[in-house]
Amino acid sequence: KSCIHTLSGHTNTVSDVKTQATEPQIITASHDCTVRLWDIVAGKTRATLTNHKKSIRSLVLHPTQYTFGSASADNIKTMEMSGGRIYTELIRAQCDCQHSSS
Repeated sequence: KSCIHTLSGHTNTVSDVKTQATEPQIITASHDCTVRLWDIVAGKTRATLTNHKKSIRSLVLHPTQYTFGSASADNIKTMEMSGGRIYTELIRAQCDCQHSSS
Protein backbone atom coordinates (compact mmCIF):
# COMPACT_ATOMS: atom_id res chain seq x y z
CA LYS A 1 0.00 0.00 0.00
CA SER A 2 1.17 3.51 -0.66
CA CYS A 3 1.43 6.40 1.76
CA ILE A 4 -1.55 8.76 1.42
CA HIS A 5 -0.51 11.40 3.99
CA THR A 6 2.36 12.05 6.34
CA LEU A 7 0.97 13.65 9.47
CA SER A 8 3.53 16.20 10.66
CA GLY A 9 3.22 18.42 13.68
CA HIS A 10 4.35 16.79 16.92
CA THR A 11 7.77 17.87 18.12
CA ASN A 12 8.49 14.77 20.22
CA THR A 13 7.65 11.05 20.22
CA VAL A 14 4.03 10.07 19.62
CA SER A 15 2.96 7.90 22.56
CA ASP A 16 -0.54 6.83 21.49
CA VAL A 17 -2.79 6.85 18.42
CA LYS A 18 -6.55 6.26 18.27
CA THR A 19 -9.00 6.26 15.38
CA GLN A 20 -12.75 6.55 15.46
CA ALA A 21 -15.38 5.81 12.84
CA THR A 22 -17.81 8.71 13.40
CA GLU A 23 -15.62 11.09 11.45
CA PRO A 24 -12.51 10.32 9.42
CA GLN A 25 -10.30 11.38 12.31
CA ILE A 26 -7.14 10.25 14.09
CA ILE A 27 -6.24 11.39 17.61
CA THR A 28 -2.57 11.38 18.64
CA ALA A 29 -0.87 11.99 21.99
CA SER A 30 2.76 12.96 22.35
CA HIS A 31 5.61 13.54 24.75
CA ASP A 32 5.53 17.15 23.49
CA CYS A 33 2.54 17.58 25.90
CA THR A 34 -0.02 17.96 23.11
CA VAL A 35 -2.95 16.03 21.71
CA ARG A 36 -3.68 16.51 18.02
CA LEU A 37 -6.96 15.86 16.23
CA TRP A 38 -6.28 15.01 12.59
CA ASP A 39 -8.54 15.12 9.56
CA ILE A 40 -7.33 12.01 7.73
CA VAL A 41 -9.05 12.91 4.45
CA ALA A 42 -7.20 16.24 4.22
CA GLY A 43 -4.09 15.00 6.05
CA LYS A 44 -4.05 18.06 8.29
CA THR A 45 -4.38 18.94 11.96
CA ARG A 46 -7.94 19.94 12.95
CA ALA A 47 -6.93 21.02 16.46
CA THR A 48 -3.88 21.04 18.71
CA LEU A 49 -4.69 20.71 22.41
CA THR A 50 -2.06 22.16 24.72
CA ASN A 51 -3.77 21.61 28.07
CA HIS A 52 -1.27 19.17 29.57
CA LYS A 53 1.93 20.26 31.32
CA LYS A 54 3.64 16.85 31.16
CA SER A 55 4.09 14.14 28.53
CA ILE A 56 0.84 12.52 27.50
CA ARG A 57 1.11 8.78 27.91
CA SER A 58 -2.21 7.42 26.72
CA LEU A 59 -5.58 8.06 25.09
CA VAL A 60 -8.90 6.29 25.43
CA LEU A 61 -12.11 6.70 23.42
CA HIS A 62 -15.49 6.57 25.14
CA PRO A 63 -17.52 3.74 23.54
CA THR A 64 -20.84 5.62 23.28
CA GLN A 65 -20.19 9.32 23.85
CA TYR A 66 -18.34 11.58 21.44
CA THR A 67 -15.47 12.09 23.91
CA PHE A 68 -11.96 10.86 24.63
CA GLY A 69 -9.61 10.90 27.59
CA SER A 70 -5.93 11.80 27.73
CA ALA A 71 -3.59 10.95 30.58
CA SER A 72 -0.28 12.42 31.66
CA ALA A 73 1.71 12.21 34.89
CA ASP A 74 0.03 15.36 36.24
CA ASN A 75 -3.62 14.89 35.25
CA ILE A 76 -6.33 13.14 33.26
CA LYS A 77 -8.70 15.08 31.01
CA THR A 78 -11.84 14.14 29.11
CA MET A 79 -12.56 16.14 25.97
CA GLU A 80 -14.96 16.26 23.06
CA MET A 81 -13.74 14.74 19.81
CA SER A 82 -14.81 17.50 17.45
CA GLY A 83 -12.76 20.35 18.88
CA GLY A 84 -11.17 19.24 22.10
CA ARG A 85 -13.28 21.22 24.56
CA ILE A 86 -12.46 19.95 28.08
CA TYR A 87 -15.31 18.28 29.96
CA THR A 88 -13.51 17.17 33.11
CA GLU A 89 -10.06 17.34 34.60
CA LEU A 90 -8.65 15.17 37.36
CA ILE A 91 -5.52 16.67 38.87
CA ARG A 92 -3.00 14.51 40.66
CA ALA A 93 -2.81 15.45 44.32
CA GLN A 94 0.56 15.99 45.88
CA CYS A 95 1.14 13.54 48.68
CA ASP A 96 3.61 14.13 51.48
CA CYS A 97 2.73 10.82 53.12
CA GLN A 98 5.34 9.05 55.18
CA HIS A 99 5.20 5.32 54.60
CA SER A 100 6.54 3.04 57.27
CA SER A 101 7.37 -0.59 56.98
CA SER A 102 6.23 -2.83 59.78
